[in-house]
Amino acid sequence: MTSPLEFALQAARHTPFPGVWGLTQALAAAVALGYVGSRTRRWPLVACLALALPAGVLGSFALGLLYRLLDRLRGEDADLIGVALYGALVGVAAAFAYLAKRRGLPALASLDLIAPALALLVAVGRLGCFLAGCDAGAISASPLALHFPRGSAVFRDHVAQGVVLTTDDWSLAVHPTQLYEAALAMALAYLGHQLSRRRLPPGVSFAVTALGYALVRGLADALRLPTPNGVYGLVTSLLVGVAAVVLLRQRLTATRTDMLGLEAHN
Repeated sequence: MTSPLEFALQAARHTPFPGVWGLTQALAAAVALGYVGSRTRRWPLVACLALALPAGVLGSFALGLLYRLLDRLRGEDADLIGVALYGALVGVAAAFAYLAKRRGLPALASLDLIAPALALLVAVGRLGCFLAGCDAGAISASPLALHFPRGSAVFRDHVAQGVVLTTDDWSLAVHPTQLYEAALAMALAYLGHQLSRRRLPPGVSFAVTALGYALVRGLADALRLPTPNGVYGLVTSLLVGVAAVVLLRQRLTATRTDMLGLEAHN
């Protein structure tokens, strides 16, 4: 019996151009911009984020190309055109920090304010990945596992693996890791929102949100193993997590040094 989620997957296959994935990514950008606008009422920040979004597109394709080149080195006949979410997030954050600084805004404090928006980008964007049938997890007997329809990336992978036939209507059941990641990213957006309202040292809220996403993404990618995408995601999560810890430690150490200097002065 087809579940409501599987029915939605089947219906999404018939969405006309630009397709359910493209429409959902546009919605993710609108949600992120709407959050920053309603949260801050500071339109220069909204403008910086809007101008940074194209850098996210470039970053996504650049990291996707790197992943595909690694596939080619492994001997796979992989298409060189692909996207990678980490590349999008890094591209948006880096471009936003640069633009904010050019406008005379404090880069780290500004990143704190958009950290929840980046988590919202992930949450809504992953819904698009789910409906498009890409970036799902490994085959599973879990009660949460879902089948993906013929024509989806999951179905094509299973055909290539020889576990389903081209004439079948559905893939085998897999972890819907896109939904897991979307739900955890929503929780992370809430955490980032609460942190951004507190009087924390600049950069702390952004670093905590980045570290949280590295953990969330690491969990999702662990459920994608043994696919190459899962391996690449885990490695990237480790690098992002280390960078977030370094930034968090640096900001907390700088704050403690400032407090000790103030106490000595008093």
